[in-house]
Amino acid sequence: MHFNIRSLSKNISSIEDLIYECLDKYPDIICISETKLNEKSDLSLIQIPDYKFIHNDSKTAAGGSGIYINESLTFSPRNDLNININGECEATFVEIHVKNTNEKNIIIGSVYRHPHDNYDQFFSVFCETIERVNKQYNVILLGDININVNANDCKSKEYKDLLLSMGLNNCITLPTRISDSSETVIDHLVTNINPNLLLSGVITEEITDHLPIFGIVQIRAKHTTPNHYYTRRNITLTKKDSFVRCIVSKINSFTYENDPSTTLQKLVHLIQSASDQVFPSNKKKRSKKRYRKNWITAGILTSIDNRDKLFEKWKNNKTPENRATYNRKRNQVTRIKDIAKESMKHQKVEEAGSDVKKIWKCINNFLKKKTNKGNNLPDKLITDGSNEIKESQHVINHLNQRFVKKGPRLANRLPQTNRSVLEGMGNPNSASMEFQNINSSEISSTPNHH
Repeated sequence: MHFNIRSLSKNISSIEDLIYECLDKYPDIICISETKLNEKSDLSLIQIPDYKFIHNDSKTAAGGSGIYINESLTFSPRNDLNININGECEATFVEIHVKNTNEKNIIIGSVYRHPHDNYDQFFSVFCETIERVNKQYNVILLGDININVNANDCKSKEYKDLLLSMGLNNCITLPTRISDSSETVIDHLVTNINPNLLLSGVITEEITDHLPIFGIVQIRAKHTTPNHYYTRRNITLTKKDSFVRCIVSKINSFTYENDPSTTLQKLVHLIQSASDQVFPSNKKKRSKKRYRKNWITAGILTSIDNRDKLFEKWKNNKTPENRATYNRKRNQVTRIKDIAKESMKHQKVEEAGSDVKKIWKCINNFLKKKTNKGNNLPDKLITDGSNEIKESQHVINHLNQRFVKKGPRLANRLPQTNRSVLEGMGNPNSASMEFQNINSSEISSTPNHH
């Protein structure tokens, strides 16, 4: 699947709602364009259960691309293929490993081209990247290319000719961005796989002003967790007496050894054999996890369906009345989802009661914060003299010294009344004497006394 999301941090919940509530099967690959992430973004807030996230941030405030990969798939990031043209294009690539060694691995690309007129630079880098992998791999590229393939202008024709020359085909022909005045096909699914082997289309779900696109292809990818079965003992109270009798019969013939460890091992083996005899292990198939959110009700799902029907109605008959009706329903669905989510949060906090640990667990779950393992001590430190400190104890000592020196330096920025206090921080006796000289009226009249 592909979403032009126009800020992943802002709309991540809308992606989760569509995946977990509206789709019968989770997609293995989710490509994202216009992530608008940067080095300050909190990635813990955009994680999706059972997916790993790889991204390529834009050098500007807009753009960016990323890929969510089902964590059961075996894949390799292809940073050597990534594209990052300043303010022009970002593309993220991964290689999916297939199960059959006779088949080609799959290159998945998430591409975003900024809506500029600098086509030549994009075409040049795009061709160079595709030519490196086109013959050796099955290639599937999804993204917002910002070129309307339904138009008859020269750039659209040049783009389509470029794809044909490399044996690629854009499978998306329906409009992906619909407004009152235009319908354009600017989100593409480009592949060198035979189109007859791939089912593609557009989803009527307006998360942003772009519609999501999808592609389904039957390729046996290699999974990291191939075992879909587990064993379980059916232990019931009705068989309790049978288990006791089995243990007793075995104990009657039990012989003790001189070595206590050997005797203990024999006793453990006796109990295990009795368990296997009375409570045999059964092989069961793992059920697929569903992440339906407990605040999504049947009524909300019905409202979502009605909203999508109104969008389809407006798309087929673009009258102001149909647009206004759809907008009202869309805003209503957003509002009731927010209310239901907030109500669930309050309910969880009330259930926690006065247990502070449970309350903070709820808060962290709401914020999607993960437990921080280990400390935040940097691996190395560069001092003012460009010296590099690597040993942890030396890093700690250097940071302590730096903070100790901060007090006297701040003294010059404070009012004269309090400056003497900080100047005496190096001498505890001096500091206490200076503090005694400050009367209560000075403290109350000085806003920065603390």
